[in-house]
Amino acid sequence: PWVGIHAKTVADTYRKGVLKMEEVIKEM
Repeated sequence: PWVGIHAKTVADTYRKGVLKMEEVIKEM
């Protein structure tokens, strides 16, 4: 169970990072 929660947190963090990168690229 703990591993699943950890994986979900990592996935959410990764997705947020990707969205942030897309925003930065658009502004360039």
